[in-house]
Amino acid sequence: MKDTPFGRITRSVRWLRFALLGILPVLLFLGLGLYWGMHRLLTEQQQKLAVDFGVMTGYVHQHEAFLTTFSQQNARLASLPDWPQETLREMPQPARPGERQWLGQEAGVHLPFSLVCAQADCDAAQAALPEVGQHLSNAYTTFWSRSPFPPGEVFLLDRNSSLAASVPGIGVESGLGRLEPAQFAAVIDTVRAHLAERGTPAGQQPVGRNVRWLRSPDLPERLIGVLPAPIPPRLWGTGREQPPDFYAATLLTLSRVGVFEWHLSEAIYDDFWLTRQGVVLDGGGTPPPAEDLGLNYTRRGWVFHFHDANGQWDAYYRVGYLSLFRDNLWLPLGAGLLLLAGIAGALGFGRWYDRRVVAPALAAQRDILDNEAFNRTIIDATPVALCVLDRASGEVVFGNGLARQWLGLAGDSSSAVSGALSRLRERLAGVEGAGLLEEFAAADGRPLHVAYSPTRYRMREVILCAFTDISAHAEIERTLARAKREADRASAAKSTFLATMSHEIRTPLYGVLGTLELLALTPLNEEQRRQLQTVQSSSAVLLQLISDILDTTRIETGQLALDAVAFHPRHLVEDAVAGYAAMARQKGLDLFACIDPDLPAWLRGDPARLRQILDNLISNAIKFTEHGRVVVRLGSETRDGIAHVVLDVEDTGVGIAPEDQARLFEPFYQVDAASHTFRGAGLGLSICMQLARLMRGDIAVDSVPGRGSRFRLSLPLTADAGTDTHADLSDAVLRVRTPHPELTADLCRWFERWGARAAPAVVPATPADADAILVDVLPPPDTPPAWPGPRVLGADAGDATPTAVDGHHRDALAQAILALRRGEPVAPAPLRAGPIAGRLGLRVLVAEDNPINRATLAHQLEQLGCTVATAEDGVEALALWRGERFDAVLTDVNMPRLNGYELAATLRREDADVPIIGVTANAMREEEQRCREAGMNAWLVKPIGLRGLWELLRAHAASAGDAGDAGDVAPPDAAEELPAQYRRLFVDTMRADAAAVAIALQGQDPATAITTLHRMRGALAMMQMDELIARFERLEDRIRAEGIAAEVVDETGAAMRALEVELVRLDHS
Repeated sequence: MKDTPFGRITRSVRWLRFALLGILPVLLFLGLGLYWGMHRLLTEQQQKLAVDFGVMTGYVHQHEAFLTTFSQQNARLASLPDWPQETLREMPQPARPGERQWLGQEAGVHLPFSLVCAQADCDAAQAALPEVGQHLSNAYTTFWSRSPFPPGEVFLLDRNSSLAASVPGIGVESGLGRLEPAQFAAVIDTVRAHLAERGTPAGQQPVGRNVRWLRSPDLPERLIGVLPAPIPPRLWGTGREQPPDFYAATLLTLSRVGVFEWHLSEAIYDDFWLTRQGVVLDGGGTPPPAEDLGLNYTRRGWVFHFHDANGQWDAYYRVGYLSLFRDNLWLPLGAGLLLLAGIAGALGFGRWYDRRVVAPALAAQRDILDNEAFNRTIIDATPVALCVLDRASGEVVFGNGLARQWLGLAGDSSSAVSGALSRLRERLAGVEGAGLLEEFAAADGRPLHVAYSPTRYRMREVILCAFTDISAHAEIERTLARAKREADRASAAKSTFLATMSHEIRTPLYGVLGTLELLALTPLNEEQRRQLQTVQSSSAVLLQLISDILDTTRIETGQLALDAVAFHPRHLVEDAVAGYAAMARQKGLDLFACIDPDLPAWLRGDPARLRQILDNLISNAIKFTEHGRVVVRLGSETRDGIAHVVLDVEDTGVGIAPEDQARLFEPFYQVDAASHTFRGAGLGLSICMQLARLMRGDIAVDSVPGRGSRFRLSLPLTADAGTDTHADLSDAVLRVRTPHPELTADLCRWFERWGARAAPAVVPATPADADAILVDVLPPPDTPPAWPGPRVLGADAGDATPTAVDGHHRDALAQAILALRRGEPVAPAPLRAGPIAGRLGLRVLVAEDNPINRATLAHQLEQLGCTVATAEDGVEALALWRGERFDAVLTDVNMPRLNGYELAATLRREDADVPIIGVTANAMREEEQRCREAGMNAWLVKPIGLRGLWELLRAHAASAGDAGDAGDVAPPDAAEELPAQYRRLFVDTMRADAAAVAIALQGQDPATAITTLHRMRGALAMMQMDELIARFERLEDRIRAEGIAAEVVDETGAAMRALEVELVRLDHS
């Protein structure tokens, strides 16, 4: 990217932002760190001094406690302790001249004590002196041995004589140090001087008063505590002029409890004051002014003021500013370095900012002004009309000459207003994003395209507009738009026409087909029956044509919905091939299917639409093939990494020319349509292709004229859970014979997959094949068996004999092989369903405006054993309903006066709870929804067959409890008589449930197994399979009682195999 002034400014500003965002937090962090460090130092200092003050006041209180305890003990003293005179030793050099001094010690555990008195006083108290010393030593030892503080020196003196005592003794070395004679004298003199100043009469001092603390200039950093400690006169003896008046004193050394002084070489404070009740006891001069407890700021430093809990002692510690910083040099050094770094950074940044930001900005400003002038010149000279409108005022900020001309503005005035400009303002008012005004008339009437885009210009919200003259282009677009609208209307009209025509044709067609179906139930001779079959065949072709037209309409209008259900692909292909076997046989063609055994047993998709495509392809192959064969192949392939199911339909017919292949899937296109060689409307392949593409697949064709064609359907279908239940052919030796080697090889692969040893048959048989079973599939009619051993014959469904099974279904062949190995007769292919024999016995109300359809529907219902009342419209039907009782209502949805939807809604409002069934020729998806919303239970699409009508009435009347008259009437057919679509549904559902039971047993899930077996029993009851119902009921009971045991699993497997036999029989009927 080119280095422009704007780029440099942008980068500089970006780096400046990053620098500020980086430096400011660092500065803030450092400032907070300095503040926190200073606060932390002061807090720690205060905590240290608080500990020191607490220890000191504790020590003071301990001395006061000793004096108080000793005074109280003396008041209660009953006698002085006995003292052996020989342990008292007089010292040769007393503390002061004219005095006598003794040193005594009772035992090793007591400290020595000293006694001092003048000669006269010593003689008078000679007998009591040892007991006094011993008493003081005992009290001293007893108290201080329990104290956590170091003991102090203790004194006892008589105010009325020179007698005095101390513990420890004078000059005695102890853990407390050495009590010097001068210290002893200073304490005694200070106390006597204090007593003299007070002048309290002898013998009148109260016991237990507060301790008095004294200072002595001869004893620095020491305090003397004094408290009266009188000894009862009766214990002192007689012969004295005045009774003794004793005072106890203690010497408190402050340095002895300095906790930090013991461990540090320097003091943690500079000055210290100690006061008691406002009297300074330690420290020089007056304490500093610090009224607040804790930290106080003074000119000479920080003062920490502490107060004890009793409110008597106050301590003041002063820590100088330099002292604290001297002990924590990192704090001032850090602050200084931070200040220097800030100054240097500010100077450097200012220089850098001026060089990298200010100077480029000035240069860029000059460039901007030059560029703007140049751009305005270009805009004025360009052939495109450009202008900028102010969003707030609507005035033209600037515009070139062409824009002003088209907007009808005169001169360069930005405040001028014209009609075109007013219209432009109105059109652009409130726009949020870029857009286009496709039609805008200039001041001279010419059509313009206006491209606009909101933006900003010179700190203003503006809209940039570009005008394009589209006079010629607008005319072309209007012509194309009209053509498109006409085409859309034509397409919509076509779809509406097709749907309407399908509806209108289905209505009379229902009368034709229904009447023909009823006619077939009457006695007819051979000529009449052939004519009836011709009419029915032509009607079926017409019905197929209408269905194709309807499917095309539904696909074009997006109303065709696909299902996504599990289905069995092999069964679907086998059913389709079997269904067209008779058609192929009539033309002398071979029709068979080859299916890949490795294909998943279950797939997920829309089986109905897949069957529709397959039926169309097979039908076309048979139609266009005169000799040879039609082969259906089912397999899989991988395309672009995605698995696809591939379905091929190959024939040996006339083939398709390359020019016809290109248009083969176009609607209504027919190969060689002019010759009318083949019937059809040309919709089948078009519908197949559209269905394939809806299922995300495709259909390809490969054909050579004269050699045949191959249509390949490829669909991306996914495998579904479930297992393929089949017969167990283990150890079976089979020989397979078919008309084609490909079919033979395919059947051999399937039989081997199921456990058999299968190979192509060799005729005549060799001795090694004596015990082998011949599976003879689709043999020609004139082919003799020529097989000495057992034989299974697989024929077309239409060629069923008592010894043949359906050769198009592999399961039927496998079941026949099993039966032959067990010595049981081979089950023949079931006969086609006969006429319906059951009678419903219902009273049915029919509302139909078409007289033919009304008569046909009434006749069909009467054939089913119903009593019918007919009405021409909804009003007449409503009148009949209110006068009689009916078990069901069948109504056409489109009738005059009151249609079927309105009739159903009215009946529901009148609390009618009988089944209401809509009859319509419209098979569109929304038709069913409309019927449901109107209150109908179901709907029937014309034309209506007898079996479908019977099934629907039987199901809904029975569920509503209205089939009372038919309660003892048997259903029209047994399982074999079910319509093909219901038989297929039953077979697929039972196989899916059987697979679900197997999965539940394997997963040790008894609840799911019981639920599925119960559901299967309900379906078997509808099919009247009583033996299987009983077996399934026993299985449910055993699973509830025993759980999923090995014996239960074996019995379940046997029951499922028996069920599969019945399903194969139904599948091939």
